[in-house]
Amino acid sequence: MKQGQIFSLVIVCLMLLSAPAKAFSNDPTGKIFIAKSFGDFSNCGPISALMLAKYINSDFSAGDLNTAIVKARKITMKDKSRDVDYRWWNMRDIKKYLTHMSVRYDEVVMRNNLPLEKRKNEIISRLNQGNVVLINVNMNDLPYNSEVGKPYTTFPLLGKAWGHFLVIVGYKEVNGQMAFEIHDSYSKNGKNRMFYAKNIVNSINSYNPEVIFVKNTKTMDNLWASASW
Repeated sequence: MKQGQIFSLVIVCLMLLSAPAKAFSNDPTGKIFIAKSFGDFSNCGPISALMLAKYINSDFSAGDLNTAIVKARKITMKDKSRDVDYRWWNMRDIKKYLTHMSVRYDEVVMRNNLPLEKRKNEIISRLNQGNVVLINVNMNDLPYNSEVGKPYTTFPLLGKAWGHFLVIVGYKEVNGQMAFEIHDSYSKNGKNRMFYAKNIVNSINSYNPEVIFVKNTKTMDNLWASASW
């Protein structure tokens, strides 16, 4: 590449980084997305953890999903000789798995006393820095929608909240509103799914305000994908 071409490329990159983006994605083609098996209601935690590991290491492969889930669950168990416990995971399990896999993360509690706009912008800022964002929300707090929102109905399970892990990978302005681009392992339609940001932020604080950021270096592919939206 000639010096003039390199200079032009640098200028374009600086423009992309400095311009106020209305869309950005750290996984525009859904390379790290993993969908659960049919009838699986207990493994959104391990599957989301696998997606985070895949985001950091492009060579990481979950392989056979059931085997990968069992391995991940064994990592979090104190007694490795016991049969695998298929209980619902919490953030502590996610962090234990990430630590075992040498995945560095930043843990933040989203303070409810901050305005919604500041909480939303915190997530957007982290996405721009190359992070993907793990959240745990009650899916009953998120509306069903054929285009923006969950592509399936939810209901209380034995009177309990429908807790579910989601991975935010980007954002985009949709219908004049900011929406987060999310990998939702519950459905194959959950890859790069759009959810309105205000609904996501409110659901974080109403169920579990603990958020995990996992950072990777942004690539040129991310920048060009963002610019072409």
